[in-house]
Amino acid sequence: MARRLTWRHWGGPTAWASGKLDRYWLQPGPISGWRPTTYTVTVRLQDIQAHNGQPSYRKMAYVYVNRQGKTKSVQFKFSIQPGGLIPSWNPARPAPARRYKFVQYA
Repeated sequence: MARRLTWRHWGGPTAWASGKLDRYWLQPGPISGWRPTTYTVTVRLQDIQAHNGQPSYRKMAYVYVNRQGKTKSVQFKFSIQPGGLIPSWNPARPAPARRYKFVQYA
């Protein structure tokens, strides 16, 4: 989830923002659950198209540097999913499902 965004160049062919990105990761163990890791993020919007007569950005990307120092990009597309009725931000390249191993405690 991106938050505290400060936008630059809004309304142009590309809009940019900077802010914070919370990525949630499964933490196994006796006190397991989903825990956030916060990164500094740059958000890019582009590809303006008309939606119900209003110009709307169609593509979004989150760009951040992970804990290993690698630049990562998460791509989204504003679209209606199959079987859906309302457009929303959906992953442009869905990631494969992850399998988690849960430790059994006695």
